[in-house]
Amino acid sequence: VSDWIFSTNRILEMSPYGDKEKVFIASSNRKELALQEYLLHEQKVGHLTWESFKEFIKQRFTPKNQSQIIRKKMTALKQQGSLKEYFVEYKKLSNQLDDMSETDKVINFIEGLKTSTAAHIRYKQKSTIEEAYEEAEKYEAFSQETISTYSSTNNEVRSEQFWSGREYYCSFCRIH
Repeated sequence: VSDWIFSTNRILEMSPYGDKEKVFIASSNRKELALQEYLLHEQKVGHLTWESFKEFIKQRFTPKNQSQIIRKKMTALKQQGSLKEYFVEYKKLSNQLDDMSETDKVINFIEGLKTSTAAHIRYKQKSTIEEAYEEAEKYEAFSQETISTYSSTNNEVRSEQFWSGREYYCSFCRIH
């Protein structure tokens, strides 16, 4: 719902239309139940301003527990593939919340990262999701370089990390 309101608002901001025309255009774009709901509401209260129309759509078609639903999805989201894919999905969810602190968003983001990456980011104590993501990118790039290097003479893999029983850790600092 928020995405629809945002994109419709963006398009109509550039138009020369007033409130009444904006509501007419946007309501004409509604289908089935949404259109019927709006028409019934309009019959009861009369024509809406553009702002009251957006508020009506948001209140009527956003679940009451939307924040809880999104938080649950954020908690369940885990980095399975690439860091970038995880970050994009996480940002899509976190951008829908206006009642969650940045600190809580960062904590949830870190919890969904791969174990060694999460430990590194916790150690670095980043305060925004973007900072945590940038640090995670650096860490994963470094980890990929240090997991194995090829000897130029005999093409053998030489490990520069040690096995902790669950995953590899850097033999230099033993933190990541």
